[in-house]
Order: sequence, then C-alpha cells, then structure tokens
Amino acid sequence: MNLSRAVMKSNLLSNGCKMYYTYLLKLDKASQINNWKIINGKYKDHNFVIVKDTIASDALNISLTSIHNYKKTLKSLGLITTLKKFTTRTNQCKNNHFCQLTVVSKKMPKKLISKLLRKLSTCNKATLQKTYNNIITHSKEKLNNSIKNLHSKIKETIAKITPVEHTNNNPKAKIVQSLLEKNNVKYRSKDLNKYIELFNMSEEKFKSTCQKCTNANMHSPFNYFYKVYIAYKTQSPKNKFNDFAQRQYDFNELEGLLVNRY
Repeated sequence: MNLSRAVMKSNLLSNGCKMYYTYLLKLDKASQINNWKIINGKYKDHNFVIVKDTIASDALNISLTSIHNYKKTLKSLGLITTLKKFTTRTNQCKNNHFCQLTVVSKKMPKKLISKLLRKLSTCNKATLQKTYNNIITHSKEKLNNSIKNLHSKIKETIAKITPVEHTNNNPKAKIVQSLLEKNNVKYRSKDLNKYIELFNMSEEKFKSTCQKCTNANMHSPFNYFYKVYIAYKTQSPKNKFNDFAQRQYDFNELEGLLVNRY
C-alpha cells in the first residue's frame, strides 16, 4: 500500500497532524525537484527539508504547541526524522529547533506497521453492549434448531433399521458375509446386523447393491451401501445417488499445489 495513503486512512493521527504531514510531503516533493540531498552520514542521498515551526504555524493556522506535538507523533511512528546538528547559515535558530533538517520517510516504517496491526486487532467503539442479549438469544435458537434436526435424523435412521437377532444366532449372517466378501465390498463387523436387515427386506436389491459397491473406496461403508440400496429400491428419478462416482484424488498433486501456493 502507498505510504501516504496508509497514513491518511489510519486513525493513528489527528486531522491536524495529517495536515502537517501533507505539508511536509509537499516540501519534500520540492526538495526532490531542487535535488536537495544529504551528502554523507546515515541519511546519505536522502532528500531533506528545512521546516520553520513559525512558518508552518502561519501556513496551516495551527499553534506552535500543536506543531511541536505533531512532530513528536510523526517521529514516534518513524514517518519523519529530524537532524539537530548540521552546517548551514540558517542555524542561528537551532536552539529553538526552528531550523532542523527534516527527512521524510519514503518507505513504510516498521513502527507504523506495528501500530497499524495493533490498531486493527483492537476495538475502540462497539455497540455489542446494546445487542449482546439478542445475539446470544439468536445463537441459542439456531443451536437448538440444529440439535432438534440432528435428533430427528437419528430417529429416522433408527426407525428404518430395526433390531435383528444376534449375528452368531442368525443363519443368514454367513450368506450376507459371503455376498459382501465375494463382491469385495468393504464393511465393518459391528454393522453386520444392519446388512442382514437390508438382506431380509429384499435379497434381490441387496445382491444388486453388492455388485454396485464392488471395490468402492467408501469412507463410511454402511452409510454408502444404504444410500445405494435405497436408490435401487425406490427407482426414483430424483435420486441420483445410484449414479454417484467415487472420486479419486492424486494426493501428491494436491500437495504440490499447496506448496506452490504458499
């Protein structure tokens, strides 16, 4: 971001201080045109301006005390640097700091960056005190509605899958296991009773679902199997899950994109 634009948009400076800073920027442009540069020392090849406080006060209609305070503020942010000792014929007023050399920063000072970042992380004004009760109430309502919806979905799922006999005592367990393993369908032993229930509902649909799920890379095996089973059972044109294709990701390629991005 442009330095002068960042300074003007920030809340670190008062309007009067911004006026004084703009005044210094105009003098600095004139210094560049006249090629006024420091020839040695720390600020070698930097343009300089000689600003008399009384002239700045008259030009901006600002008191000398304010000018003094504005200088301190700009120095603290690293926007200007004043050099007290120099050799010119205009140093007769140096004891009153009227004829200091002033160097206006061209780069974004670290002090200014630090202040701006700290300023963004704080909040000086907020209306949260007036509305926090409404915010909390609204959040509670949304949370309660989400919990209710979740409970409803769990109840619906439980209602669709009724309890069956224990696997060890169920003669169809071996048939179901055989069909799943024969078609290389991934499953979990704890969900075997659920598969048996689907098998009891329709053997034909169960076998078709096993064929559809052959070698499928399923993150949640039974949930995926159940979706495919329902799609075969309903034959609804709106249910597109039957044609759902497993996504295959090249994780090396994704990692490369991430590295290149950051």
